[in-house]
Amino acid sequence: MSQIKEPVHTFISESEGKISDSEKPVSDKIELKIGTQVVVTANGENYSNGDIGIVTGFGNNGSVAVKFAPNRPAIHIKPKEWKVYDYLASDKGAYLKTMIGSYIQIPLKLGYAITIHKSQGQTYSRVNVQPAGWSNGLLYVSLSRCIKVDSMYLSSYLSRNMVKTSPYVNDFY
Repeated sequence: MSQIKEPVHTFISESEGKISDSEKPVSDKIELKIGTQVVVTANGENYSNGDIGIVTGFGNNGSVAVKFAPNRPAIHIKPKEWKVYDYLASDKGAYLKTMIGSYIQIPLKLGYAITIHKSQGQTYSRVNVQPAGWSNGLLYVSLSRCIKVDSMYLSSYLSRNMVKTSPYVNDFY
């Protein structure tokens, strides 16, 4: 982001109640510039969790304009409120849902790199795969995210021991 010669826009979260950092879906402080690549962390009317786009502007209402495709207009993404709940067992065996806090922030993260787990269900025009520490099925997920094989970069050679399958799946077949 330091290579983008645009002013920084900073978004500071608001929170109420008892919310730990691990319960927050995005950082308390998010810095963005026009031209920054971002990934969306929530679902909205015209965007979905995991969508990747480019910041094209900032609204006066705290929104961020993000362009997801060259042939589509930018979408204005507004700050989102996440609610955190606790569930307590009642004496009758039912669970009582109690809101213990809320967190408001723009639902965006820098989108230059994501984990293979986060990429599941997504398709990308180009990918950079760094094969290491695979668990069952992750090699398949990583290699099947790209539209074309010639748009995929592997940072190291693949070896046979990187192919890991679940013993349960092997027993089934």
